[in-house]
Amino acid sequence: MKIITLLSISLLLVLGSCSNNNNKESAAADKETNTGLPIINYDSIVFTPATNDFAASYEGSIDNKYDISMQLVKTGPNLGGNYSYKSKGKAIQVFGTISPEGKVEISEINKGDITGVFNGELKDGTLSGTWSTPDNSKSMPFTLKQSNIASMSTKADVLSYAIGEYPLQSITGNVGANTMFDTYKEKGEWKSTASSNIGGQREGEDVGINQKDRDMLNNMRIVVDDNMNVHFYAGLIELFNSKFKSTGMDYRVREKDKTKMNEQIAALYPDSFLLNNGYVVLADDKVDYNSTLNSGQFNIVTADNMILYYYPGNNMFELHIFEGACCDGNVITFKKK
Repeated sequence: MKIITLLSISLLLVLGSCSNNNNKESAAADKETNTGLPIINYDSIVFTPATNDFAASYEGSIDNKYDISMQLVKTGPNLGGNYSYKSKGKAIQVFGTISPEGKVEISEINKGDITGVFNGELKDGTLSGTWSTPDNSKSMPFTLKQSNIASMSTKADVLSYAIGEYPLQSITGNVGANTMFDTYKEKGEWKSTASSNIGGQREGEDVGINQKDRDMLNNMRIVVDDNMNVHFYAGLIELFNSKFKSTGMDYRVREKDKTKMNEQIAALYPDSFLLNNGYVVLADDKVDYNSTLNSGQFNIVTADNMILYYYPGNNMFELHIFEGACCDGNVITFKKK
C-alpha cells in the first residue's frame, strides 16, 4: 500500500524545464536495471492522498452503564489505539480492522492476551455494536459517539500528530540463522537475553547489563520536534535528523539497482509513505552506528540498512536495522511517553 506525495503542478513544470533535461536523462539511465521492471522517473511521481485515514476520539458506554472513552487511528483497513473506563482511567490497547462499508472488529489486548472484542459499525461519527468476551460467553451492547477527529491524509497530518518524545521500549533481533536476542524493561529494570539452537534445542542465557549499558538504554529515544523533524538520539549523540518534507519519505538509498538491494530496502521507492500498515519516515542503506551503540553488553545490529516506521495507532516508532547481504537484524521499538 502507498500514500502520499503532494508535488504541485507548478513544481512539476519547473522539474520539466529545459535546464534540467540533461540531468533527468542521466538519472533515468542510472535507474535502469535488468529486472524487467519499468524505468521510473522519480521526479514526475504525484500521489493521491488517502483521504479517509484519521485519528479520532469517542465517548460512550458499554451496556449503558460502564462509561468509556476510546481513541482510534485508522491506517488503511487497520484500526489501532486504546480505550479506558472512566471509573479506572487505565488505558487498554485495542487493534482491529474496518471494512470499506464501516464494519469494525477490534480486539482489546491486556498483558498480551485478548480479553474482549468490539464488533460493530462506524457510521456518521457513531461507533456501535456488541462487546463480547473472546469465547462469546458474555456480551453487551456498546455505543460511542465521536468527540473529535483529525485527518491523517497527508504526511504533515501524520507527523504533526506524532510530535513528542519516544523513549526506547525494546530491542529484538537475530544474529545468523539461529541466535535470537531481546533487550527489554521488566518492572522498571533493563533485562537482556540471548538464545541459540544447539542440538535441536533452544538454550537461553541472561546477558549481563552494567551501569553504562543502562545509561545508554535509558537515553535512546526518537524525538519529533515542533517542526515535524524526526531525530534519533543515543544519550547526547544525535544519530540522525530527518528534516520534514511533504513529499514522500526521507529516501537516502544510494544503490539504484533493485536486484542488489536487501529485499526490505528494495520494496521502497522515494514516494513510499505507507507500507505494511506503518508510515515510512526514513530509509538509508549506508548507516553505521557501531561506535555509539555497540559498545555495551546488550546485542544490537548497528550497520548497513535501516528503515524507520511510525505507527500512530499505538504511538510508537520502529527502527529496523539489518545487514544488507545476510540475515542479521533487529527491530528497535520506541513508545511515546
